[in-house]
Amino acid sequence: MQFLRHALILIAIAGAAGCDDDSAVVSGTLDGQTLSAQQIASLNDWLRTHESAWTGNLATPPVPSHVIAVRQASGKVQSIDLFDQAGWKQAVLREGRIRVLAANEAESLRQALGLRASADGKSAGSSD
Repeated sequence: MQFLRHALILIAIAGAAGCDDDSAVVSGTLDGQTLSAQQIASLNDWLRTHESAWTGNLATPPVPSHVIAVRQASGKVQSIDLFDQAGWKQAVLREGRIRVLAANEAESLRQALGLRASADGKSAGSSD
């Protein structure tokens, strides 16, 4: 029982450290394409308004539909994953931490990044 308690404490500490860098995103890519200044500004705005409610992710996620790789002002490099698969469409995974969004929040993030929805409601890629 003592071991389990220590393991849970370590998991909580490691999870809390996952998204602790709140310095601004200064550059990045979306699916390998360089983010524009507008996309970076939109992503920074979104991250500022979604600082809390990130939790440890214990589930194995599907392969991400979109990968955002960012470099922050602190020099830290992070990955932010978006999904189109059923059950994951409203999830955002950031450095092993997950945030489940309301449908309108998920759509606004995708629109801010220039991702458009296809006829079946799935993200179809960049609108560039």
